[in-house]
Amino acid sequence: MKLDNLTSFFFAKKPTQAAFFLTYQCNSRCSWCNAWQQPKIKELTFPQIKKVFQQLKNFGVKLLYLSGGEPLLRQDFLAIVKLAHQLGFDLILVTNGILLDGRLIHHLVKIPSLRINVSLDSLDKKLYQKIRGVDALDRVLQNLKLFKNLYPHYPLRITMTISAVNLNQAEKIYQFCQKNHFYFSPNPYFELGRFRKKSPLHDYRKITKQLIDYYQKIALKAKNEAYLSGLPLVYQKLTLWLEGKMTEPCGAGEELLFIDPKGLVYACQDLKPFSDLTKEDLAKKWAAKKWLPAVKKCYQETPCFIFCTRSPYIIKHHKIQVLFDLLTSKKLLHYFKMY
Repeated sequence: MKLDNLTSFFFAKKPTQAAFFLTYQCNSRCSWCNAWQQPKIKELTFPQIKKVFQQLKNFGVKLLYLSGGEPLLRQDFLAIVKLAHQLGFDLILVTNGILLDGRLIHHLVKIPSLRINVSLDSLDKKLYQKIRGVDALDRVLQNLKLFKNLYPHYPLRITMTISAVNLNQAEKIYQFCQKNHFYFSPNPYFELGRFRKKSPLHDYRKITKQLIDYYQKIALKAKNEAYLSGLPLVYQKLTLWLEGKMTEPCGAGEELLFIDPKGLVYACQDLKPFSDLTKEDLAKKWAAKKWLPAVKKCYQETPCFIFCTRSPYIIKHHKIQVLFDLLTSKKLLHYFKMY
């Protein structure tokens, strides 16, 4: 993340991050998600995305997550990411890695403001297919191997969604990341988000004690283990949440916005949209704060711990501790590479 963008994040009084779902089309069939089951919608065209990006830039967004569905399914994805870079955004691509072939890799690594997150939930072929609904593990691992061989120093990040069905895979994937010099981000599964399905297969409540033990260990390791992504404080807060103790308010709408493929804006994926970027001025709609009561009701009555909204709030409102942890960490340079 560029230094001026990082400064804006810490001191801005409105969101500086946005998650843009470029498409709901997907080449996976994940058992916890039904985005791929949605009727085909009319997605924003490239000219419309250009206007959306300009409005986000004017609003003050600095960091864009480019997600889906599977964003690489858009035929104009490279044009989209290059445009976002030209406009000065820091960028994080969230992909399942199936389409991350040599041609794409060569193009993407040339974009200095882009970081790539690949979702990987198991190294066991049968379990991967059970979770992701497709027999694609070999292809993903082949693409990761190619990435490593072509660009051994690129800060690629592996994101694992941990649930009841794959907690036993977490250490194996972390070791895989260490061996290949990939960064590892272990995120908990929740039945939230517009297309998350309630799944007995993944229900984290079955393994709450094991998750608490796991994330307590991760919190201790996170400060100094080079290839473990995330800050100790965030993992500490997650552990408290798993223990049933209320932690911080949620950063939905305050720190991060969600944008769907039609240009509708949400404070949280589980709430109704509050703006349409193709027709309305985002700054005015956000400033009206009509989205805020629903966000407060949500985190007060049914709090979750989705990393994309919890993490920025925790980091921003505990600047001194975060700064201390960073400056006393043995992996300070790795933080700069990751972000």
